[in-house]
Amino acid sequence: MTEHEMDRLVAEKVMGWEPFYQDDVIVSWITERGELFFSTDETSEWNPSADIQDAWLVNEKFFRVHIETGNGANEHCVTIRDKVGWMVSYAYAKTVPEAICLAALKAKGVEVK
Repeated sequence: MTEHEMDRLVAEKVMGWEPFYQDDVIVSWITERGELFFSTDETSEWNPSADIQDAWLVNEKFFRVHIETGNGANEHCVTIRDKVGWMVSYAYAKTVPEAICLAALKAKGVEVK
């Protein structure tokens, strides 16, 4: 899965945003804060898999998110827990934003590889 594909899934499945299509291509997302540009190439106003500020908005969708950085294997672990403290999902990745996105998608029931 490319970063761009992951960003699209996070926008739809985690954030709950509606895509705006032009000629059968997603060009933007309709969000609670307005419209965000989303290009078919690698440029976009929404890039949570690489931009920590965008990834932090994804964190806000969940009750408790624990981030463990640099566990010796040069990977980062993100764990999402519910209000009781039960683990909902977790993910390892090379960067914190990518780990956040992977854990968030898993928490929403999206199978990622």
